[in-house]
Amino acid sequence: MTGASGFIGRHLLDTLKDTHRIFGMARRSQAHSGAPVHPNISWFQVDIGDRERLAAAFRSVAEGGGAELLIHLAAHYDFTGERHPEYQRTNVDGLRNVLDLCRSVLHPGHFVFASSVAACACPRAGAALTEASPADGKHVYSVSKRIGEAMLAEYGRDFHSTVVRFAALFSDWCEYAPLFSFLGTWLSSAWNARILGGKGLSAVPYLHIREVGRLFRLLLDRLGGLAPGEVVLASPDGAVDHLTLFREATLCYYGYRRRPLLVPRVLCGPGIRAGNRNFFFTHSHVYCSSGLRGDTETIPWSSLILFIHSSSW
Repeated sequence: MTGASGFIGRHLLDTLKDTHRIFGMARRSQAHSGAPVHPNISWFQVDIGDRERLAAAFRSVAEGGGAELLIHLAAHYDFTGERHPEYQRTNVDGLRNVLDLCRSVLHPGHFVFASSVAACACPRAGAALTEASPADGKHVYSVSKRIGEAMLAEYGRDFHSTVVRFAALFSDWCEYAPLFSFLGTWLSSAWNARILGGKGLSAVPYLHIREVGRLFRLLLDRLGGLAPGEVVLASPDGAVDHLTLFREATLCYYGYRRRPLLVPRVLCGPGIRAGNRNFFFTHSHVYCSSGLRGDTETIPWSSLILFIHSSSW
């Protein structure tokens, strides 16, 4: 598992550690990242952008019995929108290193690539994103994931692969920066606490991190039934718009739904996110054909709001 010290990696390690022998690879140590320590987990502190050290780690894994499955989670992402060099170094060049070493050294039977629904551009009004949607997003992160998905297809003769496109992931501690920012603003006394840009219908598909563990348990049991290169959406159907988030969050915190102030997009300035596009995600094929569909949990508002407003935490 690359990226084992990350948000997804730490939780997935915790889910799989009792039933799988795992070789975790990450830039950070287990102690520094808070990743679980367990007899079934062997740790390699290595940067996938460093091909020489990564090759040494892969050889150690091969000598230690090899791996039937590689889960590639390592990636760079930030919310600045700027073209940080790590998008190329880690998301593209680092992935190439991992794929080449899988071909030449590790020889796994299956490769699971962590992509994102953000790899896809927003669909036209009334349409939906599905597993068949192309990775055609324009954001620098989207482009890096599109390159990654295309790169993975080049190794189709070397190992079976699956692409998992994740929704926006959060936990009871929030850990998703935009959601944290929204709640922190809406539940404050700030001047813009009630302001929503446009009609408040900008929407994001959210998924609780615990659902990732559930998904992977199902996925690992059914990898053999998926077509090579098949895409799985780790996302609920539909998306949650800002207006709904605002109403439910204020209800939980204040005891009633506060009335938002909807500001036309042309008047929105810094600190106000605007948009009127609501879009949907549907699992049109993979979940139905492979039995992967599961009921997802709703956002635990009380836990998130308590965390944001508890000065003792």
